[in-house]
Amino acid sequence: IPRIGAVCTVIAGDEHLSGFIDTRGDFVLQFDQGEGLSPAGGYGDGLFPVTDIRKQLELGECSRGYMDRDGNWVIEPQFCRVGAFHDGLAPVSTSEENVFPPLGYINTRGRYVIPEQYDYASDFSGGCARVAWDGFKGIGLIDMDGDLIYEYP
Repeated sequence: IPRIGAVCTVIAGDEHLSGFIDTRGDFVLQFDQGEGLSPAGGYGDGLFPVTDIRKQLELGECSRGYMDRDGNWVIEPQFCRVGAFHDGLAPVSTSEENVFPPLGYINTRGRYVIPEQYDYASDFSGGCARVAWDGFKGIGLIDMDGDLIYEYP
């Protein structure tokens, strides 16, 4: 996979385009409004989070997944919430709850590594992520296996 530098999410109103652009302003992955696809967050680890709007409207179910730069689904749209991949993991949720849906982490193959159990789950950085549980009564850092490595007092 060729390395992609900084990538930003963009929606270009007048042209009815959306997608992900590089630092030169060139589209890395582009959607036309008629495709029914839209960016769903930040790029990371070679994967782009995308919402399949048609699926969401037609079936009434969550429809966020991850595409590669060629526009192929790598992880089929099945999530209600998605985060960016970092260190090979991304926070996701299949819950339709609007307030504090349970979040867990998947790997780049779409398999759960850490089950949906957190009220808040940050992106991983340097092998750890900040999480909150029990209605934010507990906040700490976990490692990539989901083990608590530090609990804030």
